Amino acid sequence: MYARALNDEQFVRDRTQGGLNNLLNYGYAVLLSIVLQKLFAVGLDRTFGIGHLPRERSTPLAYDMMEPFRSCV
Repeated sequence: MYARALNDEQFVRDRTQGGLNNLLNYGYAVLLSIVLQKLFAVGLDRTFGIGHLPRERSTPLAYDMMEPFRSCV
């Protein structure tokens, strides 16, 4: 019900369209890269996170560490 209330008729999950969402994705990728570099530099295990669950080929700690900086993107 909550998801239906937020349903936007114009929303399309299509990465080929471009636009603002692609710019945000690019910004988050750059931010993730910076955070991963810092985690490697100090020797922290990037696969151990608190707020994000580990999945195959994911870096939950990096996602946790980048959350406060998402608004800067």
